[in-house]
Amino acid sequence: MVPWEGGWTTATVIDKTLHRQMRSTVRTSLSASALKDFEPVVFRVFERYLKKLCASPRTSTGWTEPLNMRESNPLWGLETMGEFGSGVQLGLLDRPDAHYVIEILHLHTVALGVFEQWPILKGLGFKHLFSWAMAGLFLFKMRFNNWYINFIQDALSRNQHKASGVFAHLIQAGVGEISIPGHNRSQMIADGSFMTFTSSDGLSATLSGIQHYLGHDERIYQKLQEEILSHFPHKERIEFGPELSACTYLSACINEVWRMIPPVLGVHWREAEVPVRIGGFPIPAGCDVGFSIYALFKRPDIFRDPHKFWPERWIPGVLPEEEFTFARKMFNPFLTGPRACLGRGTATLTTSVAVANFVKGYEWRLAKEKTCLCDMCTRKDENASSELMLETHFSMPMWREGPWIQLRERSWESSGT
Repeated sequence: MVPWEGGWTTATVIDKTLHRQMRSTVRTSLSASALKDFEPVVFRVFERYLKKLCASPRTSTGWTEPLNMRESNPLWGLETMGEFGSGVQLGLLDRPDAHYVIEILHLHTVALGVFEQWPILKGLGFKHLFSWAMAGLFLFKMRFNNWYINFIQDALSRNQHKASGVFAHLIQAGVGEISIPGHNRSQMIADGSFMTFTSSDGLSATLSGIQHYLGHDERIYQKLQEEILSHFPHKERIEFGPELSACTYLSACINEVWRMIPPVLGVHWREAEVPVRIGGFPIPAGCDVGFSIYALFKRPDIFRDPHKFWPERWIPGVLPEEEFTFARKMFNPFLTGPRACLGRGTATLTTSVAVANFVKGYEWRLAKEKTCLCDMCTRKDENASSELMLETHFSMPMWREGPWIQLRERSWESSGT
């Protein structure tokens, strides 16, 4: 892993004592009370996102023109985490030229993924080769650098003395406003940036997965819609709480998206401290080991019909108890252990609120006249769903376009609410 200049992130730090200290700070930042305090931000940003989508031309039946979610969802994810994390309104959804921010971030992610898998390349000068390859995007890179510096300065000024987002505790620790061991200024900036950008990609991918897979399966779409409308029959917005947590099919759909598109992708290497045997192969101490969580979630001996989008697998009583329990045990989309991602609570809150309000307030369908790679199913398995085809570098899922959908607002007058 490549450390940030002048400091480590919680994900990359090697020293175990420093890792525990940094992880403790991040855990406090993402406490349940902090998440609840800033939950209204999620809905506000989502309203702006929907307003932008619904501003497109309509058909005679009220449907929008086909919308490419690859253009809108990443901006929504970053806008959400910028304001939810640090209170900074990035304004990306209102700028027609803002997508360069996403593209530059993804290019840097590609480089990070390469150096993670082959760290020796950085020492051989490939970092300079990457910089040379970016030369054609010099103006966009300069714009991104200016945008990023302004974002960091705004985040620090908003949270140094008071909390404007869930990362306030982390920021105050990094600038010395509160005295706790762990983050210095560079590490705080690195961790805050890393969590903002990676969580925004995960948020975007989850919503895209919901739109893609439910768009391909009318039965699942209708079942989720019925559950949401039965729990929330009135027009008011849905907030995170016991009633939303009781929506078991919503949770099952989100879990199934996380199985198909895990939030933590890629192979993240760890050094074996002692000799072990894995699958019958001897692994000496000092050897790097890792595995693909994406591949694990597609194993048929763990998950029945692994290439099929089937939320019912997460509903107790559908599968035999032993099979269900084993699948639940193996399902750790945010990893497990001391290096597990701390963002599961954040991801659960933001995605549940967004998806529930999306399903409640709008109807959507796939745009039939638009096809893209993400709509293609190349598997011969008759039970396979049309998978959202993606690539990954480091941990973020990426795809070139889609899903293409059409939207229209739900008519509450006709439903008597």
